Amino acid sequence: MPSNKFLNLEDDKKQEIIEAAKLEFATHKYEDASINKIIKNIHMPRGSFYLYFENKQDLYLYLLKTYIREFKAQFIEVLNQNKQDLFKSLIHFYDYIVDNNNCGGNLINNIFINMNSNQVDIAIPELVDSEFDGSIVKNIDLTRYNIKEEEIEILLSIVIPIFFHAVAISLEHPLKKDDIRVHYLKQINIIKRGLERKEIC
Repeated sequence: MPSNKFLNLEDDKKQEIIEAAKLEFATHKYEDASINKIIKNIHMPRGSFYLYFENKQDLYLYLLKTYIREFKAQFIEVLNQNKQDLFKSLIHFYDYIVDNNNCGGNLINNIFINMNSNQVDIAIPELVDSEFDGSIVKNIDLTRYNIKEEEIEILLSIVIPIFFHAVAISLEHPLKKDDIRVHYLKQINIIKRGLERKEIC
């Protein structure tokens, strides 16, 4: 994560770095994105960059978390629109991102498509632990499912990677979008059926 030196920068300087980074990651795959190009575009000394971020991955994950915060707010809206039904919301939110691929353009494509296993291993736990800070859980109707509130974090750690993966391959292979959606629905429904409350005969 960024250092205090970055967080304490003036807002316009901070935004200049962020916008340059967004442009680079939006126009290049993660492996091809260049710190040199980012700092060259804003005339920043290379040494200054490393006062703000440890490396390219540190910067990339910072941008990822920025979008995750936005997604979180949007997902809470979707939950409320779907009467706090987690699984219906996961499907509607998937459709929202894939069908309205204008929330960040190519950067969102690249974030999802180019997230390698190491980045997923870092991002998903942090997303669950820090971004899903209770505000999501508060907006889920847990009475629908055979699950305790303290188990919801485990459930999120299962469904979030499935969601990320489905979005990534849908954006990468738009011509196969319908087939990918069918498979995603099957995955979500299998988990949902396992958690639905059963009537005791």
